[in-house]
Amino acid sequence: MLQLNEVLMSDPERTTSIEGIVRVVGFYNDGKTVGLMQLDIWPLKAPYLLPIASIDPDQDENGIHRIEEFDTNLPLSKDELSEKKKTWLEGVSKQMQSTMGDQNMVMDASYRNREFERIAKRDSVSARSVMRHYYNYLWGGMVEMAFLRPQRANGLAIRPQNAGTKKRGPKPRNTNTEDKGSAHISEVRDQLIAGARKFYLSGKFTEKEAFVLTKKKFFSNGKKATRVSGNKVELQELLLPPIKLPSQRQFHYIIGLLKKSEGDREKKPRDAKPRRTRTVRRGKARANVPGPGYRYEIDATRIQIRIVSKYNPAQLVREATLYIIIDVWSGAIVGYSLSLEPACWFLAAKALHNCFTPKSKVFERLNLSYSDDDWVSRHLPTKLAADRAEFVSNKSGVVPEIGIEIEIMPPMRPDRKGSVEGKIEDIKHGDNFYLKPGKHKKNPGRREKDGKKEAAFNLEELEQLIVEMILDLNNEPVPVANMPAEAVKAGIDAITYGGLFAWGLKHRTGFTRVLSNKVAENELMLREKGSITPRGIWFKKQNYTCDKLIESGLLARAAAKGNFLIDIRYDDLVGDRIRYMDPIKREWTDALNDNPEVRRLHSAFWEIEQHLFKAEGLHTKAKENNISNKHEKAPAINRRARAATARAKDAKGTNKQSKTKQAINQNTAVEIAAERSKRLLEAQKTLATALAVKAAEPETLPEPSSASTPDQPAKSVGQRSLELWKMKK
Repeated sequence: MLQLNEVLMSDPERTTSIEGIVRVVGFYNDGKTVGLMQLDIWPLKAPYLLPIASIDPDQDENGIHRIEEFDTNLPLSKDELSEKKKTWLEGVSKQMQSTMGDQNMVMDASYRNREFERIAKRDSVSARSVMRHYYNYLWGGMVEMAFLRPQRANGLAIRPQNAGTKKRGPKPRNTNTEDKGSAHISEVRDQLIAGARKFYLSGKFTEKEAFVLTKKKFFSNGKKATRVSGNKVELQELLLPPIKLPSQRQFHYIIGLLKKSEGDREKKPRDAKPRRTRTVRRGKARANVPGPGYRYEIDATRIQIRIVSKYNPAQLVREATLYIIIDVWSGAIVGYSLSLEPACWFLAAKALHNCFTPKSKVFERLNLSYSDDDWVSRHLPTKLAADRAEFVSNKSGVVPEIGIEIEIMPPMRPDRKGSVEGKIEDIKHGDNFYLKPGKHKKNPGRREKDGKKEAAFNLEELEQLIVEMILDLNNEPVPVANMPAEAVKAGIDAITYGGLFAWGLKHRTGFTRVLSNKVAENELMLREKGSITPRGIWFKKQNYTCDKLIESGLLARAAAKGNFLIDIRYDDLVGDRIRYMDPIKREWTDALNDNPEVRRLHSAFWEIEQHLFKAEGLHTKAKENNISNKHEKAPAINRRARAATARAKDAKGTNKQSKTKQAINQNTAVEIAAERSKRLLEAQKTLATALAVKAAEPETLPEPSSASTPDQPAKSVGQRSLELWKMKK
């Protein structure tokens, strides 16, 4: 049975109805729906609703379990707060008093938003501030102290020294005992064996990864939340005390015993195929590279994951091409591009443009909850090492024009740019945690899986996965030999690949290049020609327009003198907008797609092309069906037409046809009178029926009209028409 404030977590090896760590924050009165708040994302998002049956941890099929202890790292009492903090907390508590304990705030989104607006208007504050206070309140367990959010970590607690004493004895050689375990192996042998079999011998994880996962699964006591910088909150595993933890050496020893008794594992992580014979190493790519941005390496690969169409998941599309750019000094991935097009200069230019683009734009487009601080890369390099293929062309001449020196590597020598080759290998084969439906070998043999049957991702979902993997790789620690002494002093944030790149931008500066947005975007975006028409810019079977295009007079010129071409810059993943060169003002201007569906979905050009192909097919099919239906109905309809023609011909043979306007008007009057008489008779019959039903024992029925009497039945429509024709004669 679920209770308020319980913290739940899904099994990492199963697909469940929740993501990450959630807190139960509300229930519907019917007891069938529960409100949940996700705890491991920042900034916090609104609570959401799910059926209780889908998250009940007491049902094993749900794959969800309780976290017995979740330390929010909040103060225990107001006595721990400064006077300023106490005053602030009292003010916020008074402001949010009406929302505390109100279940409608959790279960009804429209009611919650109205309350935010009401409180903001009442206290003259921002509605977003009120929203943040309330989300912090739910996050921290719906207590008053939760408004303070997690407190900043201040390092390990230091034991106070008694007055008048000195610390004696030799200084320890290694004071970093945070991850050192001291439990006796007899106490942890069973857990280590289970962890080694589950995580290491399965061949899915490295020894270090298997050891960390073993500690999390068998030696965890919950999680702790800490605000590390600004609004960023870090969740840390609450492991058992060191006296109850194993050491990595003990884990290595257990693995050795299992290898002797059960045999070594058949496969290893990150080995897609047998390694080639090692060659003599003549140096490192990082040698003589003084800082970040001095040299980037770029390379492309085919992602061996089958993907499906965004508009029809039952249809396969070809595999995507991925470009990766890496900073050699730090080892961080600084840019990428993904497309269904083959490797070419345009995709390489997109990757360079991504290097220069703030990554928040990428996260916003892919709906990922990260910020620029999570991927600090918006710079161009001094030198760029690349293959001969796409960079030996006329189109790539723009790279040296913007000040980047190209270093062309010899063919068939991937070792000359081994940094980026290694990162590509890690992306394709190094991850062991995320599901990749549709993944297959590079050249599957006969009857081997080729990924077509299991394909499920579309291009956007594949790009989301690749960005997540890139962030994971950037968060890996750099080799110890590559850590500058100053960076080690800066702490854990500076010894990862991404952290070292960010640290180097401040302390090893002078090698990155910054261009104006106008120059970089226009030079590194894809180039094409569009056609100016009276309706707008016709480009890739789509029409684009904007107010400036209308005001410039280009549309009027096209209407008067005919269509003409114009320079276009575009991104093939953004089909809702392009840039065109105004030939009058000589400046680049954005134009939007006039199709609201394309703008709403932010479709890529290849998706628009697929959509048009499918729509044209359905249009043709509907047209053919309609033609077939008309062909089948035509004989019956034509028979009626021929019968009418024959009847009219016979009538014309016996009566002389008058074509004067007066005769036509008289004939029309006769037809109108006959139609009115018909409607009058129908109304009389309806009235007579209603009166008969209403009267239980009717004496006499009223006369329907003066035209008919009980002795004389009502005349038919044909008889009345005949009398009118006789009166006319």
